[in-house]
Amino acid sequence: MIRPLLAAALLALAPSFAQAASCESMWVTRNLIFDRAGYCFGSALGAAVFDNTGCIGSNVALSPADQQRVAEIREVEREYGCALDTSRPRIDLSLLTLWLSLDDIPRPDLFESACLGWRGPVVPLVSGTSAMARRLGEVLPGDTISFGHWPVGDWSFVEIARGGRLAGLGWTRLTISDKTCDAFAG
Repeated sequence: MIRPLLAAALLALAPSFAQAASCESMWVTRNLIFDRAGYCFGSALGAAVFDNTGCIGSNVALSPADQQRVAEIREVEREYGCALDTSRPRIDLSLLTLWLSLDDIPRPDLFESACLGWRGPVVPLVSGTSAMARRLGEVLPGDTISFGHWPVGDWSFVEIARGGRLAGLGWTRLTISDKTCDAFAG
């Protein structure tokens, strides 16, 4: 069992770690919406991450739902004070390949929480909110499970840390309780 003082210390460190990772993941998430609509990226970073294969132009039509999602992500980016240098040729986002392989794009939430020390069974992480979605990884006993996105029905989008490093991400169905986590943060 993680002692309350240790859980408080981990929570105190989490915002700076989460903010740095979140700014890059939000940029990728927001621009993934544009990429899937056929947007041709002009910035060095956009072209490097999304490679412009099959793009149709810089004036693409987004559905009302995608327009709303982009607006929500931009608002969270403003709240976090995100400002990525898009003139650079690469992004330092751990698990970028997994982000790009998502079928269902998660909506970031300003409020994050975590299960420190998962005690439940091995649980699959998948690319979308469907039982037929591709498997991307798994949650293992002992993992830290971070929740920083809005759920979709009974699906949660999570990021997994194992041994102090990001180890996976994806959609999953988890039941979180005091029986399944050593401690909670957030």
